[in-house]
Amino acid sequence: MIFSIDELPYDQFAVMGLSRKDVLELPPRTFNALMHGERTSLIRFNNLQLKGMEEKVTIDAKLSLTRNDAGAVVMNFHPINQVAKNIFDLNEKEIKQLKKNEKNFVDKIITTPSGKIKEVMISLDQVTNEYVSIDKAQIKAPDAINNVQLTDKQKSDFIQGKNVSIGKDQYRLNPNSEIGLSNADSNDTRGLKDVRFKNRSYSVNELVLDLALIASGLGGIVLIEHLASLIFSPSRTTQQNLGDKKYWEAMNDASLELKELKAQQRNQLLAIEKISEVVSKHLAKFGVVDPDLDKLEQLKTNVSIPNTYSGKLLEHGHAPYEFKKDNKDSYFIKYLDKSNQEQVLWGVDLERAVKEAKIQINQSMEIQHLGQKRVTVDSPIMKDGKIVGSEPKEVMRNSWEIKEIKPLAPRI
Repeated sequence: MIFSIDELPYDQFAVMGLSRKDVLELPPRTFNALMHGERTSLIRFNNLQLKGMEEKVTIDAKLSLTRNDAGAVVMNFHPINQVAKNIFDLNEKEIKQLKKNEKNFVDKIITTPSGKIKEVMISLDQVTNEYVSIDKAQIKAPDAINNVQLTDKQKSDFIQGKNVSIGKDQYRLNPNSEIGLSNADSNDTRGLKDVRFKNRSYSVNELVLDLALIASGLGGIVLIEHLASLIFSPSRTTQQNLGDKKYWEAMNDASLELKELKAQQRNQLLAIEKISEVVSKHLAKFGVVDPDLDKLEQLKTNVSIPNTYSGKLLEHGHAPYEFKKDNKDSYFIKYLDKSNQEQVLWGVDLERAVKEAKIQINQSMEIQHLGQKRVTVDSPIMKDGKIVGSEPKEVMRNSWEIKEIKPLAPRI
């Protein structure tokens, strides 16, 4: 590892809502990426309180670690950019080459802020829309892919950004992947069973952890690029899933069903087969993957979309999220459902919805989740682990609507 656990900047992670425990319990693939100076996959940070913002927001971003000139470890925050900033003085031809394919590279010699001269390879991270440099001297080839030992020639080709053939499949260096490589004809890791580097390894078994994240969540974050890679038909890629609203509606509905199952089983870890079954069912329902036509009618009748809630208002207001004192403030609504069970919903926009509906305690109401809307907020600019300014970024925010359910007039 490039970094040690003791020197990680936990105070900087806390700005993004991650405690020391959250960081250390990241899935192995994500944690290894951080500890080896690579970028994580795209993470959704929920309920962030940004400077100058009254409401909490959701931001999608990647994280990475570097050392500053003093040798201290600092966290870098990589949100999605509306326009890629040309910080490496790329010419028009080079920009077109990088935009054409995420796995294209441009060789450059750059001068670092500390005055060091470096030979680097520039690529475009098409998820965050950001140009990324890789120090050629730091590129390491894997020792084995899918249990096949790489030859010296294959390792040399890999380091130079060329394709490496393993059986019928081809793989290539990809600095925008958490494991540092991907399929040569897509940005996915499909076909990869295991990858072994000198000091670390990755296995397809890690998908069990990713699937478990759908059911349990991890603090205030969701590893959305992991989820986008989980289940797809042969005709779809992770990139398509990331940009597909229906895919995330399916994942959200699957998450709600899995959390309910987990509660019924007293929070025991759900079997991988059960998680896969539930996720596949919801994906098929939304038409994101090819559904089993024989079961389509069954899906229509057995699966409901949990985006509407109804009951009697008991309480509402500000409180630490999930009423845990160490969590940040959010807004909640507590209500009594049709089964006379107390339920709680959380969301910043619920405060506005309550005010607009003018709903009163003990009144019956219907709460509708309208989905997530893109809003522009001032996002922090971080340098050496400190917020030094802000810039406009698009973020996702949950939107709600509340209506009073008036009792039926008595028949005369």
